[in-house]
This record gives sequence, C-alpha cells and structure tokens, in this order.
Amino acid sequence: MFRPVKYFFFLLGYLPLIFALILRYVFNFFTIIGLIIFSIILIIILKYLLQVKGVASELTGIVVDKPRDIGYIAFIVTYIIPFLTFIDTATFIALIIVYSVISYIYVSTPLFSINPLLKIIFGYNIYVFKKDGGEFFLISKKYLNEFQNPVSVRRLDSDLFIEVFENLED
Repeated sequence: MFRPVKYFFFLLGYLPLIFALILRYVFNFFTIIGLIIFSIILIIILKYLLQVKGVASELTGIVVDKPRDIGYIAFIVTYIIPFLTFIDTATFIALIIVYSVISYIYVSTPLFSINPLLKIIFGYNIYVFKKDGGEFFLISKKYLNEFQNPVSVRRLDSDLFIEVFENLED
C-alpha cells in the first residue's frame, strides 16, 4: 500500500543525507539551487500534511506509553554508511538499492516514527499509544506528561494520528 505521509517523513528524515551526498559528489551552483527548491517544496508539503486545523475526532481511553524519539542514534548510523567508501558507479547503485529497501522498511514499520528533523523543524514528538488492542502513533507538540483524555486528533494514516488543538481557528 502506498503511504504518502510516511514517505514524506522518510524524505524529511533523510534530506540532510541526500543534501550531503549530492553536495559531496555533484557540487555546482545548479545542484545547490535544485536542492534548496526541493527542500522548500518538501517542507511546504509536510507543513500542509501536518496541518492541525480541520475535522477532528476525539480518542478516549488511550494510554500514551512511550516516546519514539529514543532511536535517534541508530538512525544517525545510516547517515555515516555512505561516507565510509569512495563512490563509484557500482557503489552508488548499491546505495540506491540499500536506501530503497530502507525506505520500504521505514514506511511499513514503526521506524518512520524515528525522525529527528520532525522534532527539529516542526517541534513534534511521536508517541506510541494503545487503543482497543492495537498500537498506533500520535504526533504531538506536547510532552509525555501533558496528555489527558480525551485527545482531539486527525488521522493521517491507518495507524498515525496528529493531535489537534482546540484553540486553533479554522
């Protein structure tokens, strides 16, 4: 299943790596301008996807158990891999294959919730919560000790919600 929100999270999470690799191996004025435009477009799309205004529903009886921002160190290791070798065509193709597999795993598992730039750029935390026997993810600007039931949310994906704040006007 195509999950555009999670693919955008993947792109946002790996944007600095993409930037660094392109600047390392294809450094020129047009590349820099292209990367800046790509970054701006990606951030605008993510800002739109993360809009907390709009139709919201209330979730009651949820238990926000743990933050998902604890895996940042493992995430950063994937940034280091491309810088350990010289890039030739075969290595570049291998990196594309590896990162394609990583993107699939990232989108189809809870790994998407480990995204340092979501915290740095937008100030969001991602939490795991349980409801009706299922495990879901909540994107919120709140800290773990600030949650109260019910929580107003908007669904972004089948297992992903963003908290909606009532004090925002439409």
